[in-house]
Amino acid sequence: MTGRLGWAVLAAVLVSACGGEETKGGTSETCGAEDGSDVCEVFGIVNEERAGMDLPAYAWNAELAQAAQLHAEDMVDQGYFDHTSLDGRDFSARAKDAGYDAFPSGENIAQGQKTPAQVMDSWMGSSGHRANILSADHSEIGVGLDGVTWVQVFGQR
Repeated sequence: MTGRLGWAVLAAVLVSACGGEETKGGTSETCGAEDGSDVCEVFGIVNEERAGMDLPAYAWNAELAQAAQLHAEDMVDQGYFDHTSLDGRDFSARAKDAGYDAFPSGENIAQGQKTPAQVMDSWMGSSGHRANILSADHSEIGVGLDGVTWVQVFGQR
């Protein structure tokens, strides 16, 4: 395949493989992680829960996802489980450090659940975590996972 048609087909394939069109500030309507991943499944379940309450879907945000992933990895690597990193940073500081340029507005963490359904059941069964998932004060989300340590970071644009 050569010429303009070949390049057009290649471009279309690459765009579709990226998991959705990215918009302002690294947001997307679809999960930016690997399709079929546990992270994407959590993102999907979150938006299903929101739809069931007639709430708008969260947009995926790459910077919030990076902050969530790095926090999950840090907790596993350093052997702690807390919203505050051992270096004293909270979710807001970690999101800003990941390049998030809007308002970081919440975080959920969980540990020990083996599947997206299990972690979502845990979060939805906890009033504080459920409030974050169903909040009208958030518009974006990123999700991170290391082993059985899960992190959601929420933001408002």
